Amino acid sequence: IEQELNVPRVIVWGGIWSNGVVGPFFFEDNVTSQTYLQMLKNHIIPQLEEQPTFHTMIWQQDGAPPHYGQAVRDYLDDTFLEWIGRREIVEWPPRPPDLTPCDFSLWGVIKDHVYAQKPRNVDHLKLLIEHDFTSLNDNIELCQAICHSVAKRCRMCIRAEGKQFEHLL
Repeated sequence: IEQELNVPRVIVWGGIWSNGVVGPFFFEDNVTSQTYLQMLKNHIIPQLEEQPTFHTMIWQQDGAPPHYGQAVRDYLDDTFLEWIGRREIVEWPPRPPDLTPCDFSLWGVIKDHVYAQKPRNVDHLKLLIEHDFTSLNDNIELCQAICHSVAKRCRMCIRAEGKQFEHLL
C-alpha cells in the first residue's frame, strides 16, 4: 500500500441557504469547538446579519464534535430563535449525509468542479473554492432548489425508516 505523507490539506467550512452560500472559511489546523466558535462570531454570523431575513433564519448544523461544544451551543441559543443540531429542541443526527444540504449537494458541486480543474497547489485550490462559492451566490435558483429539497428528503427518510434512500430520488 502506497501512502503519501505530509500531503497539504485544506479544511473548509461552507454553508448554504436559499439566497446563496456562506463562506468559504478556511481553517489552518484541525477544527475545535473554540476555532469553530471564533469562525461563527467573527466571520459567518456577521455575514448573515447583513441579510434582511436574518432574524427569521433557522440555523442547522450536524453533530460533529466541534459543533457540539457548550460555548458553541450557548452562542447559537443567544443568536438564533431556533436552531437544529445535536441535543437541541430539534434533534439532528451527528452525520446525516442524506439530509444535510452541504453534504448531499454543496460539497459535491464544489469538489466536482474544483478537482476537474486540477489545482496546482493549496493556494490555487483555495482560489478555485472561493471562485465556486462566488459563482453559487450568482445561482440563487440552484441554492433554493437544494434547500427546498430538504423537506422531501426528510419525508423519504421517514418512509425508509431511517435507512438509505438516495437511490430512490
